Amino acid sequence: MANQSVEDLLLQEINSFLIAKNPIPLYDDIKLFKYTTATLYETLRLYPSVPVNGRVCIKEDILPNNTPVYPGKFVKFNLYIMGRDEKIWGDDAKQFNPKRFLNLKNDLKPNRFKFASFSGGPRSCVGEQFATLEIIILTIMLLKEFKFELASDQKSPPEFKDSILLMIKILS
Repeated sequence: MANQSVEDLLLQEINSFLIAKNPIPLYDDIKLFKYTTATLYETLRLYPSVPVNGRVCIKEDILPNNTPVYPGKFVKFNLYIMGRDEKIWGDDAKQFNPKRFLNLKNDLKPNRFKFASFSGGPRSCVGEQFATLEIIILTIMLLKEFKFELASDQKSPPEFKDSILLMIKILS
């Protein structure tokens, strides 16, 4: 199992829960797809859909590193860089490793301030559970039906455009 690829592990999990009588996962089945969920979180950790974000301070506060923030000031944070920060994620921060999410006490729920792809605090994403459900079902159905491979001229990891959203550069 140590030498299996992420794709192999995903397919193994999918094939262990979906059977011919029940080829589409039901809502209650989604919680069974732990490795698929961990792979989603690991993908969002390294490739957040909104790589840079920010908030305006409405009342005086102190950041976790003891930096004071005053009302009216804009605090910007870079999830793309945070996802690769060894102080946050450990020595293997730059490596794709879905297993880092499997042993969490909170049933795969990472700390919202360490893993802020769905935001954190009072402005956290209300659609997180629905979005996660949609992505997991889509991933399961696509991987069950298709085999994916990089185009011959595609880099891995890909190059990204400068954009508000993390977008892959299209090769011409």
